[in-house]
Amino acid sequence: MPPVRLRASGRCFYDFLHLVKSREPLSKGSSDSLLDNTWFQEFGGAFALHARIGERLEGCFGLESYLWHTAYGTPENSINRYRSKHVSATVDRAYARYHAGSKGNPFLTATLGLFNMTYAPEAKNLGEYLLRSGVYPGFVISGSGGYDMLGLHLHVLPFRALVLDALFTTELNVFPNFDYSPSFMAHYTVAGVLTVGAGVMFYRLVKVQPQNTTPVSTVFESDSLTCVFTHAGTKLMGRLSLDPKPLLKAGIFGAEDLLIYAEAAILGVENYPYFYEERTERIPVMGGVHIPAFNVLDFCALELEWYGSPWKNNIYNEGLPYPSVEDNPPGHVDDYKWSVSAAKTIPGWMTVTARVARDHWRQEDGYGFYLPTELTTRPGNWYWSIQFTTAFSTGDLRKPWSAHADED
Repeated sequence: MPPVRLRASGRCFYDFLHLVKSREPLSKGSSDSLLDNTWFQEFGGAFALHARIGERLEGCFGLESYLWHTAYGTPENSINRYRSKHVSATVDRAYARYHAGSKGNPFLTATLGLFNMTYAPEAKNLGEYLLRSGVYPGFVISGSGGYDMLGLHLHVLPFRALVLDALFTTELNVFPNFDYSPSFMAHYTVAGVLTVGAGVMFYRLVKVQPQNTTPVSTVFESDSLTCVFTHAGTKLMGRLSLDPKPLLKAGIFGAEDLLIYAEAAILGVENYPYFYEERTERIPVMGGVHIPAFNVLDFCALELEWYGSPWKNNIYNEGLPYPSVEDNPPGHVDDYKWSVSAAKTIPGWMTVTARVARDHWRQEDGYGFYLPTELTTRPGNWYWSIQFTTAFSTGDLRKPWSAHADED
């Protein structure tokens, strides 16, 4: 029987966010907001156990729990609507992973289960649209730390400069839940300086409950034209990043200094009458640069985004694949977003991460879902946040952990 090697890891965090200005109404039809100068806090921790069986198979199971509060409370028909403190617990990760090829440099890694995925690690808040978006309506999500996926991920390295990814994953956080989406991505790096990538996702191609993905109520008939709206569609993504440090041959820069990057996506290739006639209104574009921090900070990233959708960036939209014209659509006042993120790791102690932004921030509800709308939609809306994180990782409980073990 192959030897089993174990490793434990964990982290705890405390973060607080000051929503300095927000004119997003607390309820539909309201023109007032109680969210200016509002504080949000969260404290939690996570623990994971990693196992490696032989040299090719590994697994991981982790739990996360945290305390949090929201300014919204809960729905009015709930006795909890006056409570602001909540306790949430969830499975943070649970997967099996197989490596094929040489021990230190496998050409294929297959992951099955619940895992976290990021394809553009240089992007610290905005972007990664292929995974963190939807179609009809074309919503986008911001934030750091990748995106949680449930399904199968094949990571292929044909040769050093080319990376291929294929995924078959189900929708966990956005209604209608559990539809499956195949995705394909590739990126190529030239001389360690320029990386060019592209991807496609056939969003909700496999419909678990077709009546939710394409509701009967979304059939429109007008002027002898019949149109059926759906939450399913095709997303396309293209990105590039430039790291000029190998050309400068200067040792004064940090590992993430001077990175320049951009990404664009089409959130739904097909046009539909009435609401989705202009494809340019479904193309978010972002760009970023890492300002030199000379190893004083881990990174300092400035990011900008343009997304010309005239509709609210609403994840749930009452379950409908078309926007409500009665829900005060913002037009183009929220087309531009910005973000400044920075981090500093104190070895052996903690990492401090700070952000000032007008982005797509929306609070989670504590059960793995997001609240529908973002809270910095209007000009002048913004927030700042700080997070303190400390983490640990043990070696093999019986012998040293393999140098190429998973670091999730």
